[in-house]
Amino acid sequence: MKHARLILSTLLAAAACTSARAAEPVAQVRVTFDRQHILIRDAKGYADVAAQRRITVDDPARIASVSKLVTTLGVMRLVEQGKLNLDEDVSKRLGWTLRNPAFPDTPITLRML
Repeated sequence: MKHARLILSTLLAAAACTSARAAEPVAQVRVTFDRQHILIRDAKGYADVAAQRRITVDDPARIASVSKLVTTLGVMRLVEQGKLNLDEDVSKRLGWTLRNPAFPDTPITLRML
């Protein structure tokens, strides 16, 4: 997947949706990129429905679990390159000890996270 492109789509739903179809998103922001460039930036809908302010690609957006996916993809690439070990104690990389209080003698590894 050397030249694979990653497409992130973030759907934003306003807390007070004035649309009759509340399941439909109020705004959509899409950023498509590859390793070198941002290929597409697109925004549709409203950042503020009450004020009828259109959303832009520069508006802050909650991306929820999408950030977990992107972080995991980056970590797994580092694992594939041998730069990270899934079974190593993460405390070595953090610079402080990370432990589950119920199991203080058990190291927490990337695999566990």
